[in-house]
Amino acid sequence: MKIENVREFVQENLIKNKGVALQENDDWLANGLVDSIGIIQIVSFVEREFKTAVPEEDVTVDNFKSLKDVAKYLERRKLSRGQSA
Repeated sequence: MKIENVREFVQENLIKNKGVALQENDDWLANGLVDSIGIIQIVSFVEREFKTAVPEEDVTVDNFKSLKDVAKYLERRKLSRGQSA
C-alpha cells in the first residue's frame, strides 16, 4: 500500500510548520496540523492516488484524522471490495 504517499502529501501540502515530522498516530485535527478543508483535500488525494471513490458517509474524522486511520480505512475498503490497494 502506498500510504507513505499520503504522508508526503499531507507533509508537503497541508502542514504549515515544515519542521514537523508526521508520525503514524498523530491526530492531525487535534494537533492543529490540518483543518476540515485539509481533510477534504486528503480525501480527494486518496481518491486519486488509490483510484477509489470515497462515499460521502465515509468522510469522517475517524477515517481521516491520522495516517494510521487512513491506512485502516483503505484496508477496510480493499477488503470490502475484495481487491488489493
